[in-house]
Amino acid sequence: MESKGFQVTASACDVLNQAQLERNICNKVGNNIGKMVMDYTAEDVSFLTSTNFESAYNINILAHPLLKASASGDS
Repeated sequence: MESKGFQVTASACDVLNQAQLERNICNKVGNNIGKMVMDYTAEDVSFLTSTNFESAYNINILAHPLLKASASGDS
């Protein structure tokens, strides 16, 4: 991205923490737990759903107004 003239910075963010997510819009989030499907607990599924789906949804909701204002996002 720097080669295209964008300013690039990095920061750590817990994508399940809404306040941190709002301060650090980030993407490329995902996690996996190496188990057989029948060995997953309800907590495992909740963690994976929150990390892999809900965080991506929330990131997109936060980023949409910025993308729309930049004329780079769909309406």
